[in-house]
Amino acid sequence: MVGLGNDDRSDDGAGLDVARALRDRPWIRADVADGPGDLTRLLVDFARRERVILVDAVRSGGAPGTVYRWEGDEVTGLSPGTTVSSHGLDLPTLLGLAAGLGRTPARLTVFGIEAAGTGPGRIRADAVRAAVAVVADRIESELGAPDRGAGAVRKETTDRA
Repeated sequence: MVGLGNDDRSDDGAGLDVARALRDRPWIRADVADGPGDLTRLLVDFARRERVILVDAVRSGGAPGTVYRWEGDEVTGLSPGTTVSSHGLDLPTLLGLAAGLGRTPARLTVFGIEAAGTGPGRIRADAVRAAVAVVADRIESELGAPDRGAGAVRKETTDRA
């Protein structure tokens, strides 16, 4: 699982917060990392992984804290500008590049958390903080953490946190 974002751009740090929440759950058997500043570095990881889960802030016009989940063809169909980009290259463009190079993992899931704002600062909106907890719980459920219950996340595209 890779959390993307910038801690110094308010809600853009939501993906990083999800990564931190999952690292605090030692029973989860998955690599949890903060994404690189240059997203093209993920192409190397994509080639080595069977499954990748990415979490990033999005600005799509939805209510702050709305949780989005994309998988399979939905991921490669994301339009540029869907995610917040302090990365130099936005996530949909990177995913299109990965697909074109044949470097998409066998299973790729992207969670987006609708940001309220991405201005300077480290404070997240209340709705975004609540959505971080929801996404961390969903990822834990998808990964089937031992002794914590397993289950599948519904295949919705949007869901209010």
